[in-house]
Amino acid sequence: MMTRTTRSTKDDIVLEKPSNDDDEEEEEEEEEETVEDLMKSAAFQKKKTIKKGSKEYPDHYGAIGLAVERYLATTEQIKENFQEYSMKLHPDKCGIAGADEEGKEAIEQRYKAVAIAYEVLSDDKRRREYDSVDAPKHDLPTSVKAGKTWFTTFIPAFQKLERWSEVKGGHVICEDEDAPYEDVKKMYVSWTKFKSWREFPHDQENDLESANDRYHKRQMQKENETKRKEKKKKVSSRVAFTIDGSTSGLFNNVNTNLTKKERAAGITSHHYHHH
Repeated sequence: MMTRTTRSTKDDIVLEKPSNDDDEEEEEEEEEETVEDLMKSAAFQKKKTIKKGSKEYPDHYGAIGLAVERYLATTEQIKENFQEYSMKLHPDKCGIAGADEEGKEAIEQRYKAVAIAYEVLSDDKRRREYDSVDAPKHDLPTSVKAGKTWFTTFIPAFQKLERWSEVKGGHVICEDEDAPYEDVKKMYVSWTKFKSWREFPHDQENDLESANDRYHKRQMQKENETKRKEKKKKVSSRVAFTIDGSTSGLFNNVNTNLTKKERAAGITSHHYHHH
């Protein structure tokens, strides 16, 4: 341990103050996270590129450090990550000058991926399309599965479907198997209003880059939109079938939970389901 000499202005007495140089050296030696460590973190673990016809969807969330949050990432997180990693992953800060040709290519592509990810994820329309493709497939049951109850069959499906709902405030999801009639009724009414915003890129869409001119491109876009609408219509029919099938099954059992007053009034699951 070394000492520093200071002089008192009152008595000109020399005082010796201890200085912990070891602590100062430790502070100076604190290392920042390396790019290599950053790329190995969960935040940057990329999924495989998804292909839909001639169009490719690389993992934009993994490129911008939001591989864990994905569709739950806020616009503020996307903006902050872009600002942070467009600096940290800038080629000049990643040793591109001393890299070989393969290394230079990797550094440049990694940097470009951050910029492209921000372009897509900061645009509401483009992000919706990407999130639609990025979402995992999930089952849409139409009847109670063997060995399961109505609730363990349909509630998980409703929870996943709610992600795509355009209904403000979401939908009522009744998870209580002993729920009273009125709660079940609220759930049924809520889900009859379900409307999905999800996009459905078609596997056989036209490649707009191959258009001969803007008129040709516009025609190709219209054809692509038609294909998407047709695909969405088919999926929407399956969703409606799931909702209808689930409520039928639910109301077949809800009579056991009706109050005496409701029974006296002649309310039945069949009556409600069709009215």
